[in-house]
Amino acid sequence: ERGIDPNTIKKRIKGFEREARTHFEVARAVARGEADVGVALRYAGEIYGLSFSPLVWEEYDFVILESRFAKSSVKSFLSMLASEEFKRSLRKIPGYQIPPDMGEVIYKP
Repeated sequence: ERGIDPNTIKKRIKGFEREARTHFEVARAVARGEADVGVALRYAGEIYGLSFSPLVWEEYDFVILESRFAKSSVKSFLSMLASEEFKRSLRKIPGYQIPPDMGEVIYKP
């Protein structure tokens, strides 16, 4: 048998049973010694001066009702996502990858 017995994890890892609402709360708990480890964005960890071990890259899509595409706020939002200025801003934040189709509609029924 390999690994750690799930029943003993909560005894061995400080803060295991603690829940945080944000990535920054996770990083703050680790930085203060309230937890041994936590799952959070690299950027949050770096702000608190923590080491970082990547787990996986995640991708997110925005879901918009088709009837809302004509709204100026939705058009502005998609335009912002696709803008080079916004992409440049994101590139300054550690731990983010910019998808080539950011701001594009990738599926429409």
